[in-house]
Amino acid sequence: MIPIRNIYFMLSYAWNRLDQAELVDVSTEQIETLPDLLASVLLRGVQRCLKDGIDRGYKEQLQEGTFVRGRLDLGVSVRRLLLKQARAACHVDELTSNILANQIVKTTMQQLTRLPALDPDLRHGLALLVRRLPDVEAIRLSRRDFDRVQLHSNNSFYKFLIDICRVVHDGLLVDSANGEYSFRSFIEDEHAMRRLFQHFVSNLLRHHQDHYEVGNDRFRWNIVAPDSQSDQLMPMMETDITLRAPGHVVVIDTKFSQSVFQQRFQKQKLKSEHLYQLFSYLKNLEFKGGDYTNADGILLYPTTEKAVDFTTTVQGHRMSVRTVDLSQAPQGIRDDLLALAKPVATLGSA
Repeated sequence: MIPIRNIYFMLSYAWNRLDQAELVDVSTEQIETLPDLLASVLLRGVQRCLKDGIDRGYKEQLQEGTFVRGRLDLGVSVRRLLLKQARAACHVDELTSNILANQIVKTTMQQLTRLPALDPDLRHGLALLVRRLPDVEAIRLSRRDFDRVQLHSNNSFYKFLIDICRVVHDGLLVDSANGEYSFRSFIEDEHAMRRLFQHFVSNLLRHHQDHYEVGNDRFRWNIVAPDSQSDQLMPMMETDITLRAPGHVVVIDTKFSQSVFQQRFQKQKLKSEHLYQLFSYLKNLEFKGGDYTNADGILLYPTTEKAVDFTTTVQGHRMSVRTVDLSQAPQGIRDDLLALAKPVATLGSA
């Protein structure tokens, strides 16, 4: 099982929020569940924001006064008979902490406090922070709100907190009968974890090594006589990760399954559908020519058990099956993935 702290480690890379995650260190805390992890990060993060000064923004407000400020609203002034009183209604931009980003953070903290299984100390800490934001309104959150948040380009720490709030929002469930909150962890969702693993590996390699350019490829099937119907019906192919260096290309296909193997005739075999997919990528990429002609491929699996390191050559392409132990300390995970990238440089010349 992947330790909860390592999920935080993976998220920080997947989101490209390394610097921000380092500012909220939870490595010394005894955290056993994902809601406790998210609550702890949010607690420490908001404490930091309050210390440095929470974000503010200008919001338009309608005010009445004896002189004109901002933009005069003549219609409202007439309807309210203000002009006869030597008063006017004006739209004024005022600097306030009651902006959408803070509303999302406050609402998320309130929702977390309603989780029955949340650590009591975390619940108490979040409740105290909520009370320290009296001018910020709690709102009815929807997923669209997260896309509407506008933050300054230099306020990356707030973006990190909003990412945490989005994970909380996606996992929260409310019982329509009694209003009780529960949490559905994405850790149990194989598809979500595979995407997390893919982005984690890609960004870690991009961040910590410069031998390879890290990206991916989107390409068509290498059809001998393509026509309009084949273009319409045949789906595009897309690699998870492509490593490119002068004279060498490596395709990494990340998987997130409980086992590297399948049982066939009472014997352990590598999963055929995964091998077929990787081989199909390599063969169809040959059409691009150049270094893609003899590109290498790696099937990369996470594991918390026995390591697998297997390599063979099929029709001019070296294909490897590797694993990385996600139960070890973060530094060990980082080292193993970087070690994975180093020997790849020699595969094409073997």
